[in-house]
Amino acid sequence: MKEVFKYAWKEIKRRKSRSTWNILGYVIAVAFLAITLSFTDSSRLGTSTTLRYTGAQFIGFVYATSPQGTNISFTNPDHEGLFIYNNPILLFPLPLVDLIRQSPNVKNAAPLLTFTIITDEYVSRSWILAGFDPADMESVRMAACSNTDIVQGRLIQPEDTNVVLLEQTFADAEQYSVDDIIYLGDKEFRVLGILSPGTRPAKADIYMPLKEATEVLNTRIDQPVENVVNVVLVDGASSLLIRSTIKDVKEILGFNSSTIGYGCFNPAGAAIGITTRGMKLLGLMVFVSIILLIVVSQYYSVVERGNDIGILKAIGWSERSIVSQVLAESFIQSVLGGLAGCIAAVLLYAFFPVGNWLGLEESFTPSLDMMILLSGYVLTVLAGVLAGAVAAMMSARLKPADILRKL
Repeated sequence: MKEVFKYAWKEIKRRKSRSTWNILGYVIAVAFLAITLSFTDSSRLGTSTTLRYTGAQFIGFVYATSPQGTNISFTNPDHEGLFIYNNPILLFPLPLVDLIRQSPNVKNAAPLLTFTIITDEYVSRSWILAGFDPADMESVRMAACSNTDIVQGRLIQPEDTNVVLLEQTFADAEQYSVDDIIYLGDKEFRVLGILSPGTRPAKADIYMPLKEATEVLNTRIDQPVENVVNVVLVDGASSLLIRSTIKDVKEILGFNSSTIGYGCFNPAGAAIGITTRGMKLLGLMVFVSIILLIVVSQYYSVVERGNDIGILKAIGWSERSIVSQVLAESFIQSVLGGLAGCIAAVLLYAFFPVGNWLGLEESFTPSLDMMILLSGYVLTVLAGVLAGAVAAMMSARLKPADILRKL
């Protein structure tokens, strides 16, 4: 075996031009494979980072069988109540939100207390209030309101008391501005900010801290309540897992529970799946192209050396010796070219601003995947051995008499 590699190395040095081109082919093959797959993987990760949480936010609640079927009684049941999109809903214990947070399919969950009350007994004008926890804005910002929705003033902070946020359309209709005083129940509140939340699963006219919303609610019902809410704001772990997340939330909330979300988790999840499948298809196409390129290169190498092979057979070389040498040459070239290709891929990826080109956030720094690099190297060497085997079988079929007649 040692002699086989020795003569194979001599043949590689003797035909420097052909060997250089073959090795360069391996360099290009492994570098292109590693860079293309790593680049595609970085693109997939960037896309997944953007789309993973798209549509993964929703609200969970429990329907009441009728407005009179809710578990509390309002002072004016004709114009007040617990509603979501005009549907009556029930209060449930606050600890259920903690149970929902513990689901592996849930990134975060936050409580919300929303209800409709009247502030003027003579006008019977209903306002929709929503109480949230200002200290737990992770889920609130996606499902109800966030700092980016503020058009005047600022968002409520955990230390703020007796303040509210008003939805912009409501504020314009009621002619409220920042720092105005609004009366709810038997208390007055200062308008801290005006916001335009756009499309959100949970919307209201007035937003306020959860504790104070409970206090306002207690002024309009017959039996005071505490540690209860009627909506849970859910931030799912991924749009790909949204169905499992909804199932978990419904099981925890119990009978007659339901959810409302953005409805765009299907296209978001499909986009991630398409990107992943596209990456696999691209990798397969690249690998097949590499094999074809190397087989063609080795084929022309055998054609070019046809006279030499005929002479070797004529002087007594066995087919096994010739096949072994051709395989050894291909193996050496693939190993050297593969190593050089790995080095080239690392250098190119290190100096090429992939993150900037893909428009990814600075916190996400794409890097060359070492597993992809190693896999590319191994596959390229295997492809080289396969190509060498094809070339070796071709060389074994050459008849020395036919070759010598052509000299």
